[in-house]
Amino acid sequence: GQLGDATITQSVTFTGFEEMLLGGAGGSGAPYEIDNDEFSRIHSGGDVTFQVFSQITGGPALITVDTLDVVAGDGSAATGQNIGQNSGLVLQSDQDIAVIGDLNIGNATADTLLIAEAIELVRVNSETGGIFILDNASGLAGVIEITARDFNAVTDSAFADIQGLSIADIDARLANSDGVDRPDGILRADTLDIDTTASQVFIQNTVAGTDFADRRGFDVNTLLIADSGGTVQPIVINGLIGGIAGIDTVPLATISSTFDAASTINGCLIGNVASCSPIIITPVTPTTPIAPNDDSRDLIEEGLEPEEGPSAVSFATGLLEYLPDAEFGAEPLIDEPVTGAGNEDLWVDPECPPGADPEICSLEPAE
Repeated sequence: GQLGDATITQSVTFTGFEEMLLGGAGGSGAPYEIDNDEFSRIHSGGDVTFQVFSQITGGPALITVDTLDVVAGDGSAATGQNIGQNSGLVLQSDQDIAVIGDLNIGNATADTLLIAEAIELVRVNSETGGIFILDNASGLAGVIEITARDFNAVTDSAFADIQGLSIADIDARLANSDGVDRPDGILRADTLDIDTTASQVFIQNTVAGTDFADRRGFDVNTLLIADSGGTVQPIVINGLIGGIAGIDTVPLATISSTFDAASTINGCLIGNVASCSPIIITPVTPTTPIAPNDDSRDLIEEGLEPEEGPSAVSFATGLLEYLPDAEFGAEPLIDEPVTGAGNEDLWVDPECPPGADPEICSLEPAE
């Protein structure tokens, strides 16, 4: 069987209590389940909405989305499309929404919507799930619109680890992909619009690389983040905006909330992008050699002349003068017995040239 006719049906709404499962292969035993094959036989030229409510105040309410393929269309045929290209798939929960498989909306336009509204948490398991709105050429299209207290797109392991951590520690933890290798990211659309009513926006890195430019997680042309609750919003996200990666992504995000000072995009502080930029010192090379002027050239070629007058300093002789060592014979310096004249064999004539016969020189005692 089938439900709806896309040429005339403008809205289809499903309502359940406590727990609803959409997509997947079916047979899960969930109390309210529409598997992927059953969903393919729902046809609307407008919205398709799934709502789940708590039966008691504060009771459980959960929509779980497994692998789900949604086709957007222009309403020109009764079947073959699930939602209108100018409309959307709408998920509404009194408590949580969990996306554990790939939710694919194909043949979309810029006006095609995925709306996820939860009072508590909207979470995408980055290991197994994702939300993708693409046109008929697999290009980015449509709007992913999230409204919840918190939005997390992380693995089960990371979700458990980050509870109670500081924002700086959450940033370090979400840099680790937990072995996930999804370079296209887990959130892909023309626009990602996130409004948390009280708290956090976390999107884990989905590749092994942790450098600023290596990180992935979302791939959108426009990123909008707000906090309608008016609180200080912690943000730790990783991904691309307009095909731009790394720290260059930060100024491309439109953040209208008061974000926590430790918030980051791709590991870089949103409020201090300069702290993530390397300081590059470029050596300065003169374009032309510096030539001496005429006065300096004369000094180089003619040399320096000493000044005249009492202040002049002459360097005609060296500051230190070296004299030849005194010559000593092989005889001892002192004869025995000691005489007042010393050893006359060591008497020298100060004017007797070295090597001359001492007998022809007049001798005097050596000093």
